[in-house]
Amino acid sequence: MIYPILKKQSESLALGYVGARIFEGLFFAINIIILLSILSLSREFVSATSPVVSYFETSGSLLLAEFDWNSILLDFPFVLSALILNYVLYKSKLIPRWLSGWGFIGGVLYLPGILLGMFGLTDPTILFAALGIQEMALAAWLIAKGFNSSTITP
Repeated sequence: MIYPILKKQSESLALGYVGARIFEGLFFAINIIILLSILSLSREFVSATSPVVSYFETSGSLLLAEFDWNSILLDFPFVLSALILNYVLYKSKLIPRWLSGWGFIGGVLYLPGILLGMFGLTDPTILFAALGIQEMALAAWLIAKGFNSSTITP
């Protein structure tokens, strides 16, 4: 939905944004498939006999590990699309610069949070919070005020 607006500002960045969102959707779909596989596996586990139970536990652990790694991979296209979006919004002045700048800084903080989470060094939630809160503020701003129509080029 935002592609036509971003395209007027920068066609290459608009395409990059759409591409990152497509990859993010792909990783979401993979996560859903993994969760549904865990559900099917748990149904089979209930009816399994005792010697076979260890196979189900191993398979379940593997699926949970795949879900965790896929969730980390999902963060990369998400933060890339957030950085692109906030950069274009900052340059075009479609929303107040403080709001898009906040989102860009939140995206930059998100990157080390991904790496910290990936290696299990610390809980990255505090680094993710800046971008999460900015996205809610951006949504509220767009609902209440919309884009600055004087900066939208025809």
